[in-house]
Amino acid sequence: MPERPPPSSDEPTFGHLTSSSQGVDEEATIDSAAEAWLASPPSASASGLSTGASLGRYTILRRLGSGAMGVVYSAYDPELDRKVAIKILHPRTRAVADGEEGRLRLLREAKALARLSHPNVVTIHDVGTFGERVFLAMEFVDGKTLSAWLKAEKRPWREIVDVLRRAGEGLAAAHLAGLIHRDFKPDNVVIGNDGRVRVLDFGLARASDDVEDSSAPPEIRVEQSSSIKVEITTTGVLVGTPAYMSPEQHIGRSADSRSDQFAFCVTLYQALYGERPFAGENLSVLAANVIQGRIRPPPAGVKVPGWLRKVILLGLRVDPEERFPTMEALLDRLRHDPVKIRMRWLALVAVLGVGVGVALGAFRPKEPVCASSDNVLFGIWDAVQKENLRTAFRSTGLPYADKAAESTASALDKYAAEFVAHRRDACEATHARGEQSPDLLDRRNLCLDRRRTELSHLIGLFVDPERVTPDAVENALAAVHGLPELESCADRAALMATVPLPEGDVERVGKVRQEIAAAKAFDVAGSWGRALETAERALAQAEALEYPPVVADALLVVAQLQQVHGDHDEAMASLLRAADVAAEGRYDEAIAIAWIEAIFVAGIRRSEFERALMAGDAARVAIHRVLGKEEKGDRRSLLSARRELHLAQVYSRMNDPKEAQARAEEARRVFKHELGDDHPLVHRTYTVLGVAALDLNDYAAAKRDFEKALEVVTTVSGREHPNTASILVNYAELWSRNGEYEEALRRTEDALRIREAVLRPEHVDIARSLVAV
Repeated sequence: MPERPPPSSDEPTFGHLTSSSQGVDEEATIDSAAEAWLASPPSASASGLSTGASLGRYTILRRLGSGAMGVVYSAYDPELDRKVAIKILHPRTRAVADGEEGRLRLLREAKALARLSHPNVVTIHDVGTFGERVFLAMEFVDGKTLSAWLKAEKRPWREIVDVLRRAGEGLAAAHLAGLIHRDFKPDNVVIGNDGRVRVLDFGLARASDDVEDSSAPPEIRVEQSSSIKVEITTTGVLVGTPAYMSPEQHIGRSADSRSDQFAFCVTLYQALYGERPFAGENLSVLAANVIQGRIRPPPAGVKVPGWLRKVILLGLRVDPEERFPTMEALLDRLRHDPVKIRMRWLALVAVLGVGVGVALGAFRPKEPVCASSDNVLFGIWDAVQKENLRTAFRSTGLPYADKAAESTASALDKYAAEFVAHRRDACEATHARGEQSPDLLDRRNLCLDRRRTELSHLIGLFVDPERVTPDAVENALAAVHGLPELESCADRAALMATVPLPEGDVERVGKVRQEIAAAKAFDVAGSWGRALETAERALAQAEALEYPPVVADALLVVAQLQQVHGDHDEAMASLLRAADVAAEGRYDEAIAIAWIEAIFVAGIRRSEFERALMAGDAARVAIHRVLGKEEKGDRRSLLSARRELHLAQVYSRMNDPKEAQARAEEARRVFKHELGDDHPLVHRTYTVLGVAALDLNDYAAAKRDFEKALEVVTTVSGREHPNTASILVNYAELWSRNGEYEEALRRTEDALRIREAVLRPEHVDIARSLVAV
């Protein structure tokens, strides 16, 4: 069968919301491994392993060390040809000691960790048993712990904050995935030889909704060691290393993300000052100081900025409610170094020659009131950011990184130029031409501010080597093309018809839109769990504001991410609710978008074809309402074309290739005319046309359409992009039906080669290519 094109998520209204199944594949891998070891009784010895010993499919290389949780070995995975770290948990570890119930709990935790994909978290690959003991196979990191890194040489405070900030990004990602570390400390942070900072040893982590055993006596009652280095790791609520534990952990209460925040601040304090904030020669004294919040005075001669100390002390508050609400909020404070910000402005002043301007100001004509519009994207997208994007993309090592950077930067240039033009026009319409009221200017600027927020979040992902991922590079061009279109910010009738934003809620609505933009950026990067968590948080905040347009926008993003997670019933419910809420807010464009997406969810995701066609009818009515019954430019045409494309895919599934071909041809005509030959929607439409022609046994037409699709993709994204592989697979199907089996095999092998070079070994597309070969 030909590969049907994946769901279109590069549409200008939503932003890019990918539908890759990589996370599901990882979970399936762990599911199968877990079922195997749970089904068979433990039999192996629990003694140490020597070099060359086998542990499942792994070959032990050497023992690396041991800790309170277990023994760690380096090992070789012959199936995936990679070095891994194996941690065999001690028998006294609670998850092991509790027997099958404990192992099942560990399985849940391992699955949650495997779903967590973040550059600042060590990856868990596998879980299994060794005798009666459980082991975890994880990413092998060659580098130094934070403790060793700090001891190696004296570090400037900014360098220390930068390293800990990146570790904090890993913690924040875990929290959004519902995980608590429970034992964050310098020895659980490693700086790799590749420069990447990773948080490791989530062996103590629990899914945050797990029920704690509050009846278990806290071990602090029996620990009277003279040393505070002891790690408490066996039974009871109190789990962690005492020197880094929060007050609530010391008194036996449940740990949450704010407990990790406390441990993070203890670690940051220690890294900066050379000693921990709480004194204590033994566990009892330490616990008393922590519980009562007695922080020792800073040592003499150590200079730490006052603003930074305030941030740390806030994270060390005794009452969790008085700390930062989230790890992300703490990190946001760490990013805003006031000295750096001041220096940037001074540099800007020097570049613009402000001092000279003051001296000569009396001799210059007054600057036009709207001239500042031209600098509205300064620092968001400029020559410096463009170079940062190229560097970040190259850091992924992908063979098509340079081509992706070139195409993405070009698309961003175009969007940025259009944005500046719209901002200037909005200003001049009121202040120069006098044809627009101040109220309409405010509405236009708020609309443009929403676009700038999404643009800023997306570029922030692309220019940061610590955040950009192979998924982000693969999806980059589609994500830029998927930024909200700008024309609607000049549609005076639609802007005035929409329910106005309450004056007192401007800032709060802005924060919700920041969350929505962040969710979309996480999705582009392949952090789907974090994306959905962020989108759902944005929805809850939007609902509290009771402002229908922002609720509708949040629902649309939640619906798309629910599709990614396979929750198609929930996605349909979210779309229907988005249409209702948008109608309440007189937000006609969101109504149209909701129904257009409902076509795809009903017809492709749920195979409810009649319901999909009904959604198509509702979408047609909504599109007519967007700009009225007469044609008014590009926006209505593009909405109609996206409706036609989704309907074409539905008719293809209904085994009606003739209708599918007609719908897709109409979509292609509009996309090519309005967006140009190299837009991702054009290549997608050619693919749909090719599949329809193949189903009609019109091999000449199928070949022509697949060739056009391939031409667009290779021109824009390069020969090595995964989208190229998908088209080659369809080519192979064409040659196979023609009896040209050698040519079919060659195309299939080309697709496999591309996918193996750029995708993870467990990716479902590699499996499909292997089966095809």
